[in-house]
Amino acid sequence: MNLPLWHFWIRLPLYTVLGLIGLLMNPFGISDITDQASQDAFYRVIAPTYDRHPYNERARNEIVVVLIDENAIAQMYERHAIGANEWPLLYSDHGAILERILAFDPRAVFADIYFKKERSTDGSFNRMLRRLQRAEQRHHAPVIFAGGYADEVPSPIQRKLAKVGTLSVNGWQDFGSAYPLRLPGRNQVRDTVAYQLYRIACLGENPRPGCARPLATNIAEGTALSVRWGSAPARPVLPEYVNSRCDDTPGTLPFMVRETVLGMLTGLVGGVDDELRVRCPYHQTLFAHELMHIARDGSEEERRQLSAALKDRIVLLGITLEGLHDNVVSPVHGLIPSVMLHAMALDNLMVYGAGFTRAADDFLDWINYGAWFVVVLIVCSVLYLIERWEQARPGGETPGAHSRKLVYVTALGAVIVLSLLMFAVLNYEPINSIGFLGIAVLVGEMVHGGTSERLIGLFMRYRHCVRTNRRSLCWFRCLWTACKGGAKDAQATTG
Repeated sequence: MNLPLWHFWIRLPLYTVLGLIGLLMNPFGISDITDQASQDAFYRVIAPTYDRHPYNERARNEIVVVLIDENAIAQMYERHAIGANEWPLLYSDHGAILERILAFDPRAVFADIYFKKERSTDGSFNRMLRRLQRAEQRHHAPVIFAGGYADEVPSPIQRKLAKVGTLSVNGWQDFGSAYPLRLPGRNQVRDTVAYQLYRIACLGENPRPGCARPLATNIAEGTALSVRWGSAPARPVLPEYVNSRCDDTPGTLPFMVRETVLGMLTGLVGGVDDELRVRCPYHQTLFAHELMHIARDGSEEERRQLSAALKDRIVLLGITLEGLHDNVVSPVHGLIPSVMLHAMALDNLMVYGAGFTRAADDFLDWINYGAWFVVVLIVCSVLYLIERWEQARPGGETPGAHSRKLVYVTALGAVIVLSLLMFAVLNYEPINSIGFLGIAVLVGEMVHGGTSERLIGLFMRYRHCVRTNRRSLCWFRCLWTACKGGAKDAQATTG
């Protein structure tokens, strides 16, 4: 006797609706949390593959980060390079640092420092402007300042800065860990920092060697990048100034295997993040006091090395100071200065061009629902085939006696395959794998507990009752009879 197809057709909508409820309800933001956790774990695991992309080293060589920290401020103050001995620096100090950077002829400079209101205790803002005006006339490199949100009204100090540079969007809401490329402003759509720097590096005259497939200039507003992180630390700009040693990156197969295993442990095993995260920055990093010292008092060889590192490069100036909380969380590096996010987003655009990984949007939500239906379809088909095999065996077990482990294994394989297809083919960030597997566990428990089998039995009793009783309102009586029969069966099973 063949197993009726009702077993398949009852499970399919039941498990589909169960999963859709779990994906849509999002109680206490659980779906958002599992979505972010899934993405972080996936990006940790595949971080070594980013390092091996053919354009990776070219793009990384185009980006240099200059950092200001407590030690840099103390060192610069002791050498009389700046006038402030603690944060905040004087405006003239910022002008001095930017002027030194511009002296090495970079392609562009972004200052990830938010100048919003002129301080009454610091009268050096005009000196900063004069320094930048002189540097602009000599070197012609565009200077980009942090402008806040896209619809933010520029303050008087920002309007003055716009005369010697440009203001770029470096703040946004409702994008989670995604990095938007263009956002609607008060009068026009505005570019964010990474996209504006990408246009300077790759879409203007003489594009840099690190640029891959060009990205369209008319990209739609609201389009967001899902930032992928590399794990291989960058070579130091000046090795003799490096205080902490970073692991080298030989690029061999054993190194890639090691990094992948560590990425899996970091992403999938709790409590070991601090032990396994990559300590060193992905992009070449120079501290401000090193820059100022070499520019003023360095040897010819040091100046040559610094010039080679900064000339025609994209330079990002940022801060890493205790108490300011100007940080972001990298799935590979942990808590890092926010300027590193802009650098990594720019790196993604340069490496992948038009093939960058897109963040979740409305279209991806529909893909997620369809992906869950595919997972359920596979699980229900496997369960039905196993039940038929069990029923056909001589003296075989009754249908439904299969193990819930089958559901887990099948769902895990389907989720992995679908995630890779969406990521590699559609260029979308991976689906909510943890959420999917959590719902699959619930489905497995339903299979193990016989919930779907009881529903199947109820339907079969109802169907038999309706066929044998043709009177009016028989559907209600048959439903009552079927439910009573199901209750008796459950009591007998429990007993």
